[in-house]
Amino acid sequence: LQAAVRDEVEAEVAHDAGEPSTKYVREVFSRLSGRSVVAACAAAAAHGDLRLAMLLAQAGEGSSSSVRRLLQEQRQRWLQLGATSLIAGDRLKVYALLSGDTDSTSAGLSWLRAFALQLWYHVAPSAPLAGAVEAYHARFSQGKLSIAAPAPWYRGGGGGGYGEARSHAGFPVHDTCFHLMRLFARRSHSLSRTLLPLSSTPWALDHRLSWHLYTTLVALGFADLVPARRAALRAAFAAQLEWADLWEWAVFVLLHDEVPGRRAAAVQAVLARRVALRASQAAKARETFVVGTLGVPRRWLVDAKALRARYEGDFATLAECLLEAGRWQECHEVVVRRLAVPAVMAGRLCGLRAKLEVLAKRRADIPEFADGGLVFLDYLRLVDGSSSSSPDRPTPEYMRRSWLPALAVREARTVAAVTAAAGVGGGAGLWRAEREIAEARACFARMAQGVWSELSSGIDVRREAELVNALPLTPSARHHNLRTLFSEHARMCGAVAAAATSH
Repeated sequence: LQAAVRDEVEAEVAHDAGEPSTKYVREVFSRLSGRSVVAACAAAAAHGDLRLAMLLAQAGEGSSSSVRRLLQEQRQRWLQLGATSLIAGDRLKVYALLSGDTDSTSAGLSWLRAFALQLWYHVAPSAPLAGAVEAYHARFSQGKLSIAAPAPWYRGGGGGGYGEARSHAGFPVHDTCFHLMRLFARRSHSLSRTLLPLSSTPWALDHRLSWHLYTTLVALGFADLVPARRAALRAAFAAQLEWADLWEWAVFVLLHDEVPGRRAAAVQAVLARRVALRASQAAKARETFVVGTLGVPRRWLVDAKALRARYEGDFATLAECLLEAGRWQECHEVVVRRLAVPAVMAGRLCGLRAKLEVLAKRRADIPEFADGGLVFLDYLRLVDGSSSSSPDRPTPEYMRRSWLPALAVREARTVAAVTAAAGVGGGAGLWRAEREIAEARACFARMAQGVWSELSSGIDVRREAELVNALPLTPSARHHNLRTLFSEHARMCGAVAAAATSH
């Protein structure tokens, strides 16, 4: 307390330094209000006022109540004799303070100095702090204008002229320091009022000190807030941190929620709003802090990135996130609906096959894999020249009996899904649906053409013609393949006839 008022006392002494030497008693009072008894004695002695210096010396540590009682009796006699008019007001103020009269000596002082006078010069030296706190509270609550209420620092510390600040609920707003002293004196003091932001800052939405103070007080065993007030404080401070782009610390605050489901939902919501797909080094450091230091499950971070990728239409990143999160069914749907057709049309087959190979190992968890991802995977395995001797390479018989029907089912389901989505989206999305259907059919035709090229050799003409008619080719591609097939067959027949004639 002495350290808290030291700067104010020194400023007051420096302000009065230019006054005439006869005003040294003001410095004495200022020093006493800061508990600098030695400095007050030195100031009196320096001006030759040895009697006052000797009296001040008795106001030091361990001063007895008998000194106060004698001074009270002396002041009373001066009042009876009318001698107070013959004594300077500053000197009477010092005598009043030394006698324990803090009501008349607190005028114009900040609430901290007014409380300090109450503690140092009014109550007994052996009295507990709680007694001084309650005595000061009782005095300013009586509405005495001479005693400043414990107003927050931004209202001038209650040094007069400001009046009491009031919250939206109508009760007076007091300084956080005073609330802490009241909590020390009476543990049943309202924790909600202690944590009110206006008690420490002029901004009602600044919950920085409130939340940190709350966690400290609860850890020290003080009564907790009701659940609704506790959740509101935590959410408000987390929102403030997120607004200041300190979202990783907002996660830290939200992790203090004692309800597991609500805690997970709140943290995942922050991650969904703040996680970036293409993170910088600073963003990666934040993610490492959240997962490694705060212990947030990495899947929550991956799910947040998947949501962001879906929102931004980055389906390649979305598929990777879903693979990492183990959401096989969703990943399969994204790969088949969004990635497979563009990849086949653009010839980017390596990345597509890598994803499908991973999904193939989890095909038991993907009901539609047989006529979905497997259709593309079999095609990729067949046309990949480097895997001609691989045991995973499909056989021609399998491609004719199983792959062709699955390709037809895949085409029908793709058209149905795109049409349904266009119907939900309204007329604006019809042209987009038509383009997507056209791209899908072109993709399936290219796949069929590739399969026919791989399977056409070594099969008789009739079966090759049946294969061409069964494949989902475009009419021009079907006619071209049949014409090539019959031309090749006619050439082979001519070569055979020529050989027979020569023999």
